[in-house]
Amino acid sequence: MLHHNDILTKTKTITQNTQLKERVSELFIIALTTGFHRGLTPISNFYAMWQIPEHDYQPLIYDKGYLHYELNEVPCHICGLTKTSDETDDFTDLEIGRTELNAWYEGYYDLLYIDNLIKNPNLASNKVDELLIQPYLPEYAKVLNNLLNFIENMEIGNSPSQIESLISKAKILPKSNKASRIWLLRILSQLGILPCKEFPKFQGMANGFYPYHQYCDWELKMYDKFGVRADPVFPFSLYRSGDGVNWEMAKTIFPQLTKME
Repeated sequence: MLHHNDILTKTKTITQNTQLKERVSELFIIALTTGFHRGLTPISNFYAMWQIPEHDYQPLIYDKGYLHYELNEVPCHICGLTKTSDETDDFTDLEIGRTELNAWYEGYYDLLYIDNLIKNPNLASNKVDELLIQPYLPEYAKVLNNLLNFIENMEIGNSPSQIESLISKAKILPKSNKASRIWLLRILSQLGILPCKEFPKFQGMANGFYPYHQYCDWELKMYDKFGVRADPVFPFSLYRSGDGVNWEMAKTIFPQLTKME
């Protein structure tokens, strides 16, 4: 059984690890360059959890006309974690390598898994583990730089699906697939590198902490802008080409962009 307060304490410790912070940025760039898609999500989990303040669990106050939760699934009003989770702390039982774009129990264990491999490379027991600790090469950053420049220079008004399609056609990321392109764009938006002009108070999860109830409020307002059959994801579904690229944020999160060869 996993508990809200316990995970927050552990999360605060692990996200202060500068080596882990550097590694998750490297893994994202490695993923873009080599097609190792497992490397995309750790940076999302890191920044979704890195500035959560200390607090006790407070059940989310929500409009039952919009949202529905089982009693044991009500997220915390502050951070979004449920009070408990019946997942175990066995890595094999957790969805390691995925992300929810906000704090979740599996996100912590994703980071812990990578942190353990960094500290103890001999723990690598399979090909994926070996790829998680593969060397980062400075020239890889050119791929991220080219991607951001391509997005920045697109014609104004392309929707997220059109942006993904244009990236595919231009072969900017030749080792990507549709799913990985969608996820990496969502993550860049989550981080604030692709800005959310619709809700300018959201500057990206890498810029600071946003209470979960605020995140939910933005999501509900976003839903009002889409048709009933749409399945929008905050904040990327609100992005349009022409909204620009936050290069200052990009170079803060990915200092590798300033050290390209």
